[in-house]
Amino acid sequence: MISFNLTMTDRSLPACTGNERSWTARAHRVVDQLGEEAGATAIEYGLVAALIAVTIVAAISATGTSLVAIYNYWSSAISAAI
Repeated sequence: MISFNLTMTDRSLPACTGNERSWTARAHRVVDQLGEEAGATAIEYGLVAALIAVTIVAAISATGTSLVAIYNYWSSAISAAI
């Protein structure tokens, strides 16, 4: 049986050969990735982008309604003047 030391500070591979070595390297990579925060940062950026998108859509919707009213007003004013 092979014992695995998968702490975050000790990254040395135990003495083994063949498939055991590649499995050990994979296990170390998994432990390394568990300590990374890149995934959390990406999620935070995604949430910020979604909030900005919702704000833009709300602003355009509110502005769009008033722009249609202004266009209709000027359109009828020009038609009446002609």
